[in-house]
Amino acid sequence: MDHVDNPKIHLRDYLPSCDHGNVLITSMNAGLQDAIEHSLEIQDMNPDEGTELFLKHAIKGSKSQAQKEQAAKIAQELYYFPLALVHAGAYTRQQNCLFTYLGRLESQRKQLLSNDFNQSMDRYRKSVYATWNLSWNLLSESSKTLLEICSHFHYENIPQKLFEEAIKNIDSIQFEENVLEITSYSLLYINSEGLYTIHPLVHQWLRDHMGNRIIQGVQGVTAMAVTDRSPKNYKFFQQLTPHFKRLGCNRNNDPAVSLAIGGMWYVARNYDLALELWEPLLEVFHRYLGASHDDTLLHIDNVGMTLLEMERYRDVFGLWQPLLEASKKFLGEEHPDTLTRAQNLANTLRRMGRHNDALNLEQPLLETSKKVLGEEHPDTLTRVQNLANTLRSMGRYNDAVNLEQPLLETSKKVLGEKHPDTLIIVQNLAYTLGRMGRYNDALNLGQPLLETSKKVLGEEHPYTLTRAEILLNTLRSMGRYNDALNLGQPLLETSKKVLGEEHPDTLGRAQNLANTLRSMERYNDAVNLEQPLLETSKKVLGEEHPDTLIIVQNLAYTLRSMGRYNDALNLEQPLLETSKKVLGERHPDTLGRVQNLANTLRSMCNVDISKYPDI
Repeated sequence: MDHVDNPKIHLRDYLPSCDHGNVLITSMNAGLQDAIEHSLEIQDMNPDEGTELFLKHAIKGSKSQAQKEQAAKIAQELYYFPLALVHAGAYTRQQNCLFTYLGRLESQRKQLLSNDFNQSMDRYRKSVYATWNLSWNLLSESSKTLLEICSHFHYENIPQKLFEEAIKNIDSIQFEENVLEITSYSLLYINSEGLYTIHPLVHQWLRDHMGNRIIQGVQGVTAMAVTDRSPKNYKFFQQLTPHFKRLGCNRNNDPAVSLAIGGMWYVARNYDLALELWEPLLEVFHRYLGASHDDTLLHIDNVGMTLLEMERYRDVFGLWQPLLEASKKFLGEEHPDTLTRAQNLANTLRRMGRHNDALNLEQPLLETSKKVLGEEHPDTLTRVQNLANTLRSMGRYNDAVNLEQPLLETSKKVLGEKHPDTLIIVQNLAYTLGRMGRYNDALNLGQPLLETSKKVLGEEHPYTLTRAEILLNTLRSMGRYNDALNLGQPLLETSKKVLGEEHPDTLGRAQNLANTLRSMERYNDAVNLEQPLLETSKKVLGEEHPDTLIIVQNLAYTLRSMGRYNDALNLEQPLLETSKKVLGERHPDTLGRVQNLANTLRSMCNVDISKYPDI
């Protein structure tokens, strides 16, 4: 019995009741496994099997190496799907087009996969698409709609949570029945984590079958699923990233959809995509709501936070300085939103290296926050932490610790020991203690913090990864290089998996691993990490980005440690000029680069230092 796919058929009615003989059944309905005694699930072919099947139908007799290599490429393009391979083999033999088939497939995929073939070696005549059309015609209308929605996403790992908002408006039992019906025809698969997957060729068939008929509606529905931008949704938003890119959500004219999906990109740390959606909305808010409307001011906050995360400090400053003045004017100097904007501006000044300006904002801000909100209000606690951050950036570690230690006790009392904000305070205190050289104290905080973070937030949460990185730095500073290496290597792999190989945090962790290798005097291993890391950073962040400049400096330091002074010099001279231009001549990083260049020149001994007036 071939292609017993319709789940409405009661198969038992068609089986003989005798106790001898065998019945062989082929079906795409996985539910039949419960109705028969023995079953075998046939997975997709592996590359060698797929190539061999294609060649069997494409070429008679011996095959050249070039033909085998081309067949392997075609099999891979067809995802080793047996029916597609059989039809492609028959077509290439009929048309004598082995070496031009991929080009035809790219331009005429729908036509090629829709054609029936009469000259195949077996008796099955239906095309690849026609086979799935048979199943499609048996689906209920609601199941067809669900499958059509899924076709607009990436074909792998579609989270069910994406549909939860939509399910609220329909019968959830009906939704589950639709999913069961679709899976019974093997048009959809569900893994143990509740993620939906469609075979790539089925996905392409759906796209060819449906086109973009409901794409705007799908964008609107999916925007409903990402309105909660709390950190708890980080993993979910990460899962959505390939689907929203596939859906083309950054090409939407609906401001509400752009606002929601921009928020999803922001939480998922895809800041460039968030900015792409949010920046054009600035004009929309100003035009329709006015410059003084709360929503306009809040959206400027959103764009500013995105630019801040992208380290575009000058752009942020130009946005937030007038925003603070507008907030004072329209809301009042002591309004909570005005206080938040003053803090945001201070954070920007600190990141620009303008520590005194930041301090002059933060000290009176903290006093106002205590007066307006109270000493134990969460926002006041955050402002104490930000003031401590500025003091730490200025090298005033004792002053920072004197703020952070009582702050931690207050946070434990007010928010609880495992509250995310309390964990951030522990993290910052550990970092400050490490900067002071109090490594044992930092370690005593950092180790239990990492374990708590794994338990509370999960091992792959960005905050957990950051805490592992701080602990790694502490271990390296203590000379415990092997322990640091054992932490740093898996941390880098996790960061690549969770955030991507080109994410700025991943680049920073690659640099930390290189620093550890350098400390162990494994200079070649460090250079082998740092050289490609520098090229990636130039491509992703830009040649003048502050993080790229740090990578250049570290590579130069490694080269100097290897005795490759000329190579180090060739990096450090243009680095110093770029640092002056980007950060300013008096920025601490620029001054450090002057010192590093001097150290390289001193190491070279015979260099005429009069040629370097900056030194």
